Amino acid sequence: MKKRILAIMLVLPLLVAFAAMGFTKLISLTIPQMPEDIRVEYDANEAFEFDDFGQTMELRGEVIPETSGASLVWSSSDPSIAAINGSTLTFLDEGTVTITASLADGSLKRSFEAMLMMSGDVPKYIKANFAAPAEKGDTVVGLSDYSDAAAGDATVRHTERIVFSVLPSKSPQDVTVEGLPQGSYSVEGGNISFTPPAAGEYSLKLSSASEPAVSRELHFSVKDCVNVWSYEDLIRAANKSKGGTAMALRVNLESTANLGRANSRHFAYASGAPYDYVPFESTYDINFLKNMGQSAMLKAAVVFRGDVFGNGHTINLHDFAFPSETDPATGIAIPGSKDVFAADPLPFVVAAGLTVYGQGNAGFMAEGGITLDNIVLKNCNNVKDLADLNYVGTVLEIAGDNVTLKNSTVQNGRTVVRSFSNKGLTIENCILAYAREFIFKQGSNKFVYPSQEGEVDDWNSSAKDWAEAQKDLFDPDRLPAAAKEGDSTATIRDTSFYTSGIFCIGMDAHFAGELLYKWIGSNKNLKNLAATSYKSTLQLEGDIRFYDWKPAANMDSSTLVSGAYEGDDFKLDLYGLLKKYDTVFGKGQIVRTVDGVDYVHGGIAFFGGGNNLSEVYLNGKSVKAEGGGGLNDDAYISLSVSLTDQTLFAGSLQGYLHMAAGVGPFYFCIYRNTYDGIGLHDSPFVS
Repeated sequence: MKKRILAIMLVLPLLVAFAAMGFTKLISLTIPQMPEDIRVEYDANEAFEFDDFGQTMELRGEVIPETSGASLVWSSSDPSIAAINGSTLTFLDEGTVTITASLADGSLKRSFEAMLMMSGDVPKYIKANFAAPAEKGDTVVGLSDYSDAAAGDATVRHTERIVFSVLPSKSPQDVTVEGLPQGSYSVEGGNISFTPPAAGEYSLKLSSASEPAVSRELHFSVKDCVNVWSYEDLIRAANKSKGGTAMALRVNLESTANLGRANSRHFAYASGAPYDYVPFESTYDINFLKNMGQSAMLKAAVVFRGDVFGNGHTINLHDFAFPSETDPATGIAIPGSKDVFAADPLPFVVAAGLTVYGQGNAGFMAEGGITLDNIVLKNCNNVKDLADLNYVGTVLEIAGDNVTLKNSTVQNGRTVVRSFSNKGLTIENCILAYAREFIFKQGSNKFVYPSQEGEVDDWNSSAKDWAEAQKDLFDPDRLPAAAKEGDSTATIRDTSFYTSGIFCIGMDAHFAGELLYKWIGSNKNLKNLAATSYKSTLQLEGDIRFYDWKPAANMDSSTLVSGAYEGDDFKLDLYGLLKKYDTVFGKGQIVRTVDGVDYVHGGIAFFGGGNNLSEVYLNGKSVKAEGGGGLNDDAYISLSVSLTDQTLFAGSLQGYLHMAAGVGPFYFCIYRNTYDGIGLHDSPFVS
């Protein structure tokens, strides 16, 4: 069989399946950088001291990411106390006001309370904060710190230092302390040194000794965990912790470019030693790699083995995970010869010059039975082009049962969260954002293979008849009970998905075509690769939002299947195919045209070809379009597409499609083109 036909057989199933939502790693794919956050350089309760009325000060803050190009607008709740012009505040009277930094359209804002006062010696206000306060939520303090030793896991009891001042600054600085156990703290100058005697909830009240009505309260939680103040601490608590060490992150571990951010240290050893990582063998189907005698090893930069209390802080792997070079033709980031982490995923199969990809490197890995709370995880800095995420790997790989991710943001990866053969995963109140392929990908590492009899050396080999072998894959009565019950369950509730290159959610299925069962030709390494994955089940609950409208003209899927054919003139008009796809299956309800630009939505996709046993439920209702069912309301349309459909795939191609991937249909659940609950440019990062 000609090489061109082999290429069509392998690549078309995936290109067809993801035609509506894919992009290519060979072209630039720019995306708008929506503002994600506003950071002001002030505590929630601030105080400003002035020498005279009419005195001014400059307010300081920034929009994150800076690449969004947005600027801040400052305002005061009472201009008679604090008048603001641009970023200049003018002191007009004593009192408490709310100062707000917002975007020009008011879509995102951050406020803080400020006490404005004249200088003097009579206490009016107490300012108090932790040495490294959480940027959002309650501060979690660990009972212990690592000792000063550069290595090892020896710890010492933690002493929390709380900085305070009585204002105006000429006031007596004497305070009384209430709420802390006797003997657990000392006061010296403007510092309280508190050594928690045990885990628990603590409320501290500071009052001026001369003016008891002037007071400040602080609330914090002490956990039986270690505080992480540096990259060295992180690696000891994560990668080098055999039994699992819980941690409270007390700083931002940032990229070099972001070190100017408040309370940040570098994600690297201070000594300049090489970055740490944990090697692991791929858990996906590696039969092809074994047949070829190739390595199936991957890397994880940070492996969490105990609970993580993030305190709203960020861990950003950019300097480790982002490619070091740039393709001069496209401007897209590509791996350099010395890059340790940046790479394509491992191949699932390679044939006829094409590569179908499997599992890749993981920025972060969560082992079973742990909770990640109030943390921001990034594989790299924010990008303006999703193609720059081609080689940065999966952001968070779930590697065990009963993992909980809550109150967190995970973003910037080839895949954002990947969970295969894990039970009891819970994701709650999170933002999952910026994936080159899928934001959340679920599947199984267990497979059912048909028996294969005899040697396979050509198309007319003595291997088991394909029609009979196919029954082992698709006949429910032949599938083992364990496969139908499944080994992968997840619940995602009250969570937003934002900006994928292909789909927000991808439910995986092992390919099961005749071509992978017995290859045409003499390559015996390509036999016995067809299989059925064990079932995966995903429950979507509560307020689930998919912010994922994208221009249809940019579609391509070459990060899933890539390759080149020298001298081959085969081309596939994906845009034209999409239009036909919408006419045949979408009934004109999936393409949305605005100002002459066609958009499509990337919601939920069930991989086809193989037997996809996966189930997804949205607030109790199945989204799968089996037998005309699934979600079909004002918001969602559910679609089912078979690779054997002669209406969509006419002529000789129709006979080849299913030979590569199998005869199982693809299913999609996406927003209708009439749905306006989430606009083309809406974002979960702005209110």
